[in-house]
Amino acid sequence: MWLTMQLAHVVGVLTLSGPCDSARTTVQIEQCLKRVLTAEEQQLGGVERDVAERLRGDNKAQFDSAGATWRSYRERECRAVYNANADGTIAASSFLGCEIELTRSRRLLLVRIHSADR
Repeated sequence: MWLTMQLAHVVGVLTLSGPCDSARTTVQIEQCLKRVLTAEEQQLGGVERDVAERLRGDNKAQFDSAGATWRSYRERECRAVYNANADGTIAASSFLGCEIELTRSRRLLLVRIHSADR
């Protein structure tokens, strides 16, 4: 049951991302998820640069520090997801799905909370 829920989570990420709809094998799914993660990280990087350009002094330093702390959190959180699935072939996909979801969430959060700064 738990594995089924994990697979449903990964499939949910695939459905949201569109390009992975045709992926059928574990290798295809992982390759697609890596592309989706790369795209999400690029989009997050763009938002972070936009926000950082508007910040000065301590605010910029705090923002940069928060970003580094968030990346450490993302790694640890998704590593825990991976470890929980380490005995199965879904481990890598669950790790990537976790990274995609957290990266997307941070990007959307930054857009929302910093939109008033413009």
